Amino acid sequence: MSEHRRVGADGRIPLSMALPVHSRPPRPLLVEVRYWPPQNLEKIGTQVFLIPRGQPRLEVDLETKGVAPGTELVVSPFAYEVPSQSKRWVTKRIEIGEGASLDVGIGLHGLGVLAGASPAEFRLSARTESGAEIELLQRMVTPEESKGWLDQRVDLAALAGQKVQFFFDTVARPAVASNPGGSFTIAVWGGPRVLEPRRADGRYDLVLISLDTLRGDFVGSDVNGRPLTPKLDALAAEGAAFKDVVTTYPSTAAAHMSLFTSTYPGIHGVTFPTHILPRSIRTLPEILSEGGFSTAAVTEGGMLSTSSGFLRGFDSYREYSGAEVWFSERQIEKTFASGLEWLAQHGDERFFLFLHTYQVHNPYTPPEEYKIVSGADGKPTSQDETPRAHYKGEVRYTDAAVGDLVERMGELGVLDHAIVVVTADHGEELMEHGWLGHAMNVYEPAMRIPLILWGPGVVPQGRVVTEPASLLDVVPTLLDLMRLPAVPGLQGESLLPALEGRPPPAARVRYAEGPARQDHSAGVMVARDGDHKWIARKGAPEQAEIYDLRTDPEEKQPLEDPALRRRGEDLFRDFGAILASGAQHPKPPERKLDEETTEKLRALGYIGD
Repeated sequence: MSEHRRVGADGRIPLSMALPVHSRPPRPLLVEVRYWPPQNLEKIGTQVFLIPRGQPRLEVDLETKGVAPGTELVVSPFAYEVPSQSKRWVTKRIEIGEGASLDVGIGLHGLGVLAGASPAEFRLSARTESGAEIELLQRMVTPEESKGWLDQRVDLAALAGQKVQFFFDTVARPAVASNPGGSFTIAVWGGPRVLEPRRADGRYDLVLISLDTLRGDFVGSDVNGRPLTPKLDALAAEGAAFKDVVTTYPSTAAAHMSLFTSTYPGIHGVTFPTHILPRSIRTLPEILSEGGFSTAAVTEGGMLSTSSGFLRGFDSYREYSGAEVWFSERQIEKTFASGLEWLAQHGDERFFLFLHTYQVHNPYTPPEEYKIVSGADGKPTSQDETPRAHYKGEVRYTDAAVGDLVERMGELGVLDHAIVVVTADHGEELMEHGWLGHAMNVYEPAMRIPLILWGPGVVPQGRVVTEPASLLDVVPTLLDLMRLPAVPGLQGESLLPALEGRPPPAARVRYAEGPARQDHSAGVMVARDGDHKWIARKGAPEQAEIYDLRTDPEEKQPLEDPALRRRGEDLFRDFGAILASGAQHPKPPERKLDEETTEKLRALGYIGD
């Protein structure tokens, strides 16, 4: 639990806390104590203490270097159990192809290094089907050289054509042999991957870019006679643009999990970061990782919590937040730069890179040079200070950043065999229905999203698709385009027929959900059938709002038509049956949010003060 404490005259803060017991018999604990000023959530200091096994309390004086006496600080302790000093991890049997290698990181956990960890010996071996054991790697790592991951590449040529089991072993090697009982280490392996040379099998790599909160109708629009999104427009002109795409839920966690799983929020159950994806539902990164892809994500944290299941399937997952949770200036450039850095190291492998940015999300604070200006007769003479104009400024800036990203990826040479997808999780209401933001209703500004697919040789050039589509369709479409096997349980449809100009197999009804209140409970259902749209609270389909989006695109004039009302009741009955099928995926218990995530969500407007 965090506490507000003041620094004493000696520059210290006395701490006294009961220690948890995680195992029987108890193991030694590492207790990390972080501190920061209440007005700034950026951590300014940390201390780590090694607590002997069985000690019931922590009684220490926290040293606050460089902090003036009397200063108020937020102090937060975290306790971690020291693992066994001799550990082994065993894999299932893996078939090794020609030219294969194994990449893995080794190192000592940073907290252990701060607490005086001992060196550790790392050993990697393989057992063949005949029972022969082959040692592949042996290395000692000291705290002095473990400043980060020490990447290792192991040649597997001797194992080509065999099915083998890998053994990852670590053993503490005390620096002082006469006192081994007083030493400890925390040795860690990082993201082992068996890699094979790219084969000429027509399969493609993947870059998936999520521009959080980007409205579909703003892509391809103009301001003062100039394109608002020229870079995205150019990407779409070289690939395909889908003009009628809706999300499954107007909030980040739920929509992104639908993007990853091709299931409705009522099925996957993740409508807020306290929720956890059932293990029985597979994600796109898991599918690709199992297919031999190196996988990485660079996100800006918040609603895409690793504990909710977004981490699953990724070899590398970086939550790249700003110096302060509410600080987003130029953040997209840092996020994309981190993704490019990963591509520079892994672009010669079969890869999947996911990039996510909140740059368009409120608060709308575009750089000065991207702000919208307007004046009399449409001439740009003065800066527009309305929220809508600042939102457009963020869109313009984000568009430029995406253009730079694609250009840099081309320079790295990673686009020759890649598909690039640009989409969003949801849109944004800009006072069309009296609300600024999203996650409060399911009208079109919050539900319509962009979708651009690009891939020379696989995505038709210059295709504009007007057939109805859903965020659910991304995964099945990508599996088709990348020539990967279909996955059972997907609720979206492949858009390949629409890309190829073929007529859709049948008329389509698209569904979505939304929160009934700001607690993000999924209390609203949406159905679209042709030009008609129904919005109803769950359990009350007879009270649905009904709109004809062809004649009333702003959803201002609800219809009172008995036949349409009966049609809506039938559709919601069908959707209820779809959601009821989610009972086959037992929902894990909710988790508690840590303070850093809570503050991030508060800064983004998902949690009130």
